[in-house]
Amino acid sequence: MCGIFGFVLSKPLEVSLAMKVLMLLEAHQYSVEKYPVGGHGAGAYFVDSDEREVFVKVGKTNGSPARMLAERILGKKPRTKLLISHVRWASPIFQNTIAFKECTQPYIAACSEDLKVISVHNGFMENYKEILTALRLRHKLESVKTGTLIDSEVLPHFFEEMMKNKMDVATAADSVSTTLKDQKGNTVSMLLLRKNKTESRLIFIHHGKSRGITIWTNPDCEVVFSSRKAPTRQVLNEFLKAHGFKEKISVAWKEQKHVNPTIFSLPVNDFDE
Repeated sequence: MCGIFGFVLSKPLEVSLAMKVLMLLEAHQYSVEKYPVGGHGAGAYFVDSDEREVFVKVGKTNGSPARMLAERILGKKPRTKLLISHVRWASPIFQNTIAFKECTQPYIAACSEDLKVISVHNGFMENYKEILTALRLRHKLESVKTGTLIDSEVLPHFFEEMMKNKMDVATAADSVSTTLKDQKGNTVSMLLLRKNKTESRLIFIHHGKSRGITIWTNPDCEVVFSSRKAPTRQVLNEFLKAHGFKEKISVAWKEQKHVNPTIFSLPVNDFDE
């Protein structure tokens, strides 16, 4: 199982802070856990202050994938209001894929012109092959280039197809949630970006047991989310307190819990500065 971290804010934050969280998250491990949260890959998607999309992923390295990711991203000292990132610890059936960046998240579904879905996933989607077979649109999947389809990549394409079937965001999120509800454990965060930016959304789905998820929100409609509280608070505690963030949703590691799809609008002035 893996770890996720991200935020949507009304004013830009240094991406270096997010990379510090990601490096700590990658190494985080409770004393009773067999494995750390990450170490098999890392990736991030964000939009910098010049409105440029940055999407970088790395596979397993001799050192820390999250550190290598930071080295590739931070040369120009970027800042962003919107970031979604992931550290990978591969499921047993995918251990042979850890060297490939194509098998690392986030995954992006952008098979149509008017929307883009960026997702990070912690867990295992048991019926991913059946879901993919049932999709009707032409979808481009990057993990298949390695010879192995990764379950996590099916999720954003499934959601994308629900949206293209003229579902609203809530109905599409419910469809994904229903698919995952009776499985062992999955946490999903999806960022839906529309050309009409007021229709962009941040979506969370959780069922069963996973590495955990905490979502902080504040009165300015800003959101910070992470699989583990400790790495996030170690880096961003003062920021969270200064900007009035409070925990909205908290699911602990291995806690058996079902959370209905939670949908956030992006802050009103996001991307406007």
